[in-house]
Amino acid sequence: MEIKFDRDEIKKAIVEQCMFEMYGVDTDEGCRIDYLYNMVRDEVTKQYKEMIHEKVIDHIEKMVPPLLNELIDRPYQPIDEYGEPRGPQKTIREAMKDKMSVIWEEKVDAKDGSRSSYGGIQRIEYLARRVVKHYFEEELNKDLSSTIRNLEETFKDSIIDSVTGLLTAKLFKK
Repeated sequence: MEIKFDRDEIKKAIVEQCMFEMYGVDTDEGCRIDYLYNMVRDEVTKQYKEMIHEKVIDHIEKMVPPLLNELIDRPYQPIDEYGEPRGPQKTIREAMKDKMSVIWEEKVDAKDGSRSSYGGIQRIEYLARRVVKHYFEEELNKDLSSTIRNLEETFKDSIIDSVTGLLTAKLFKK
């Protein structure tokens, strides 16, 4: 004997059971409300997709980092443009470290960061200056602007109080 399952009927049964559990609506009694049925079906589908998404993301997060570490730490043989071995074997991690060291220490123009064969500063210093400059121009400027506005209001209030005091002293002078 072969048992066949109709997916649509299974989905319908799940949604009907959820409708009964959530809202006390029994579809067998003729109380079926289409919009309620659709709402429950959509909610069940949404929760199911979120659950699957979470499981897939968890699985990826568990599998990918060890795999990447293994690949990055696997030794390889550097070669030149002719395919001949060049130097000792090294890992991708070591090669990246060497390349980044060269990039960070390269001399660049202090104004625009372009390569400089004459003088200049190290790229790491140029980038650090840009970050600090951006902070002072953007973040600190906002704080200073609000502080200046507060001081202006305070000074205006003081001046208004002083002038009012002088005027009232002169007007009501006996």
